[in-house]
Amino acid sequence: MDALLQDLKALHETDLKKQIPGPQFARALVEDLPLDDPETPRLLVAVKETFRDKGVQKAIKKAAFKLRQKGAPIPELETREEPPFMIPKVEKEEPLAFLGPVDGAGSRAFFLGLPQLAKGVDLGMVKEVQALFFEKVRPMVKTSLAHAATILETAYRDKGASQRAASRNYLQLRPWLLEHVTLLDKAPVYDHLSLDSAAQEILTPSQMDRLLGHELFKTWLVDPEDLEPVVAELIKVEESPIFVSDVQKTERINQIKEDALAMLYPDEKRRRMLGRLEEMAYIFLKLEDEIMARLSLAAAMSLKERDTRFQVNPFL
Repeated sequence: MDALLQDLKALHETDLKKQIPGPQFARALVEDLPLDDPETPRLLVAVKETFRDKGVQKAIKKAAFKLRQKGAPIPELETREEPPFMIPKVEKEEPLAFLGPVDGAGSRAFFLGLPQLAKGVDLGMVKEVQALFFEKVRPMVKTSLAHAATILETAYRDKGASQRAASRNYLQLRPWLLEHVTLLDKAPVYDHLSLDSAAQEILTPSQMDRLLGHELFKTWLVDPEDLEPVVAELIKVEESPIFVSDVQKTERINQIKEDALAMLYPDEKRRRMLGRLEEMAYIFLKLEDEIMARLSLAAAMSLKERDTRFQVNPFL
C-alpha cells in the first residue's frame, strides 16, 4: 500500500485488479488517496469501475464529496444510474376524515388526513398522530371527505366576515377542498334513514328524556346567563300570593317557559340545532345505535315545525 501511494502513476486502469488484490485493499487505498494529488481523480474513477463492492463504492462517494468541497468535482463520479432520492412507490392513499359528536356549544372534534408527497412517510405520520388524537377524543367515527368538507364550509360561512380571521388554518386548506370535493346538499344520515319516516315520528316525553339523558347529550344545556330572566320570572310566580291554586301556578309557569322559547331559540339558532341533531343521528348510526339515531332525527324533524299559539316545540 505504501509503495502504491508513493507512485500513483504506476497504477494503470487496464491492470488494476492485479495491482489491487481485492475489495478490502481497494477500499483502504481509496480512503488513503491524497486529495491534492492530480492522479487521485483518475484512480477514483478506475477503482469505481473495477470494484462494485458496496464498501468500495461508499469510500469513493466520500472521497468525491471531499473533492467537491475543495472545489474539484469529478464529473465521472457525479453521474448516477438512479437519482439520489427516490420517493417510494406506494398505492394512492385515500384521504381520512373522522368526526366526533357535537357538544352543547356546537363544537366537535375533527380529524382530516390528506397524504400527498412522500406518501409512505406522510401516511405513517398521519396514522401515528391519529392514534394519539383518538386516545384523547372519543368516540370518533369515520366519514367521507365530502361530508367533512361540507361541515367545515358550513361553519366557515356561518361565522360571518367579522369572525373569519379565526379560520386562518381552514383558509389554507379551503382552496384544495373546494377544488377536489363536491359539497353535500343534504345530511348524510338521510342516506341511511328515510326522511319521510323520520318526519312522521313523534317523540314522547319518555323518549325525549332518554335522548337528552344520553352520555353524548349531557353537555346540551342552555347557557345559564340566557336563563336568568326566565328563572327570575319563575321565582316570582313561586313566591307570588296572587295564585290561589297549584293549577293556576302551574299554568303560569308553563306559559313563562313557552314564551321564553322565542328568546332562547330564535330561527337561526333552531336552524343550527336542527343540523346538529342530524349530525348526532349520523354519529349514533355509525356507532350502531339505530334507536338513538332515530330519536335524534325525530327531534331534528320537530324543529321544522313552526310554533303556534296552542303548540310549542316539545323538545325545546
